[in-house]
Amino acid sequence: MQLAEEFEVKGTPMMVTEKGNIFPGYLPAKQLAEALADEKSHK
Repeated sequence: MQLAEEFEVKGTPMMVTEKGNIFPGYLPAKQLAEALADEKSHK
């Protein structure tokens, strides 16, 4: 719970990527894949 408060997690699902980008809430698979691919291409 302390970690969730530290990162201000307000609900689930929530994804935090290696680069620190936050995807709060549900994302359809296609949208999530595109977002992750976009993040990977911007090193």
